[in-house]
Amino acid sequence: MAFYFVDMNEVDKMKRIVGQSLLFSLIVHLLYLAGTIGLGYIKTIYYVPDVVNAYQEVQYLQNEVAFGVISRPLNPVQFGFISFMITSVLFIAIKMFWVKRRFRN
Repeated sequence: MAFYFVDMNEVDKMKRIVGQSLLFSLIVHLLYLAGTIGLGYIKTIYYVPDVVNAYQEVQYLQNEVAFGVISRPLNPVQFGFISFMITSVLFIAIKMFWVKRRFRN
């Protein structure tokens, strides 16, 4: 039976890097959410209804049928989780590269 001894300094470094990556990913996603909400708010404020062309759009909606399939492979929760994880992994990879490069020089 083999015992593997792990340096606790390395474990603490990895914990810190994982924590930093989760925090970075959270900040990126919160900024994206704030930007999306802000853009929606601005579009709502400056929206001007087009009364002249509204009749043509109603005629199209009542008389035309669109055929096809709408596929939605991921719901927003799954997409958010996957993008959160990808952002975290990218941060860890960049951080590890930066640390190795810094100690190499």
